[in-house]
Amino acid sequence: MVVTDTLNGPDAPRVGEFVTVQLRRDHLGAGAELPIDPTAHARNGAATCVRGKLQVLTDRWVVVDSGAERHWVAGSSVLLVTTSVN
Repeated sequence: MVVTDTLNGPDAPRVGEFVTVQLRRDHLGAGAELPIDPTAHARNGAATCVRGKLQVLTDRWVVVDSGAERHWVAGSSVLLVTTSVN
């Protein structure tokens, strides 16, 4: 797979790194007047993120391999990407 890394700053997540991709709540149908913690992994029993090894990171796509599945997330649906701090 050829990847053009358009998000390549010094602190950008790197391919192969374990990440948590939080999805925009309004794209999940969970937009509400009450606040939702941006790092919450679920709301009312429904997942609000995908986790795994980063495969692709561009302005259009974030691809995460969870081991059992590969998740292609549209860049417009991403709320934030969390990585471990070394």
